[in-house]
Amino acid sequence: MAWLDLMQPLHGKPLVGPVIVFHTCIAILVFIIIVRQITFLTNTLQKPADPVGWASMDYDANKGSRDSLTNYMASKGLDPKTTPMNQFSIATANFGGIFTEHIGTLQPWIGSVSGDAARRQVEAGARALMLDIWPDPADPQKPIIASMLDTQEWSLQNLWMKWGLSKGVGRYSNWQQLTRNTAPVGEIIKPAIAAAFGSSPGPQNSDPFFLILKLHGGMTKEYLNHLGDIVRDAIGGRAMAPEWNKCVNQNAICTATVDQFLSRVFVIVIPDIQPGYNSLPKIHNHTDFIPAFLATRLGEVANAVERTSNSMSFEPSGRSAVATAAAAACAPAAQKGFCIIQPSIGGWTTDNSMLFRDQDTYGACVDSGAQFVAVNLFSPNKNDGALSSFFDDSLFGKYSFRKV
Repeated sequence: MAWLDLMQPLHGKPLVGPVIVFHTCIAILVFIIIVRQITFLTNTLQKPADPVGWASMDYDANKGSRDSLTNYMASKGLDPKTTPMNQFSIATANFGGIFTEHIGTLQPWIGSVSGDAARRQVEAGARALMLDIWPDPADPQKPIIASMLDTQEWSLQNLWMKWGLSKGVGRYSNWQQLTRNTAPVGEIIKPAIAAAFGSSPGPQNSDPFFLILKLHGGMTKEYLNHLGDIVRDAIGGRAMAPEWNKCVNQNAICTATVDQFLSRVFVIVIPDIQPGYNSLPKIHNHTDFIPAFLATRLGEVANAVERTSNSMSFEPSGRSAVATAAAAACAPAAQKGFCIIQPSIGGWTTDNSMLFRDQDTYGACVDSGAQFVAVNLFSPNKNDGALSSFFDDSLFGKYSFRKV
């Protein structure tokens, strides 16, 4: 150990013990860093196998055991011609078209976008699909499905938003992508529609289906025209009756009966309007956005749109406002529409038990009166309490609709 003789002696003796301890600690630290980086790189590049369902459930295999809204109503003595559609809770999938993963320190991705994910979500019983749509950062005229970072959910980005980029940006990033990939909107909607009305066996093929389109990012009228063409093509002959076009019949939602929705696709649009951020050129509020939106081809195929902030769409923490909004929705001069609760899809978790946390549990959100409470059907938590409730027969274990 002649190299130790090069160390500065202390009281005439080499520092053998302390030097060995020091170098051992450095070696262990370097080893940990290398292992961590290899793990992170592996998780980044190696996509896990697509789940077939949640926990031990195979959604495709179980679809034949589900049952229709028509049979549910018959069992309750309800008439589709007299019972309003908005009197039901409806099984709703969050992260529409995304096979989610467990994001974490060594796992940078929320999941993978796939048409097969949308299909399996429908086979699981979802009769409403939340689709978060952005303009493609590489081609802003192309609408894509992805998960982008939610700056309110990540502390460092939230700090930067408040003190750095405080103006001109929305809540969700349009470039900090959390999914491994993106996919064109049509590649997600088409398999969802096919599963909703063409499954074999298909006990729910005549049930209503709801597309909830949440529009993020800076858009143009041309972009909305293109998106409208995509949605119209995907829906085909399953569109609502013509009187529902351009949201002109939205005032009738509170009294519209179930028979009007059977075997049809109802399109709900939620514009993600952020103060100070132009959702359309020179437009950054609902007042100006709605008429411009309704003049586009997406506006033509839409059946309902959120016309003011927090009148249709809420987060779990805002569930207490649902009852007020629902009451207002049926008032003569107020916003008309369904109510939706959706947790963030760009935060630090995909686990429903964390997305519906504290007092704002999944059950509490369902009990709030919202027709659509969006739940992640591919939660990485095998003991996910929200999904246990979702698949219980008291909720959506057999039927996708529950009278409230």
